[in-house]
Amino acid sequence: MVDRSKDWFAQAERDLDHARSSQKEDRHEWALPPSNLRKRQSKRSIYR
Repeated sequence: MVDRSKDWFAQAERDLDHARSSQKEDRHEWALPPSNLRKRQSKRSIYR
């Protein structure tokens, strides 16, 4: 099985940047879903 944990963590960082940018621009509806998804993926990358 291929270890994708580094890819997931990198994507989590990019999505967190996107969420922060959306929040600053008062686009809150776009900030929450990516951050929640990537939070789960970053946790998964740590435990694998």
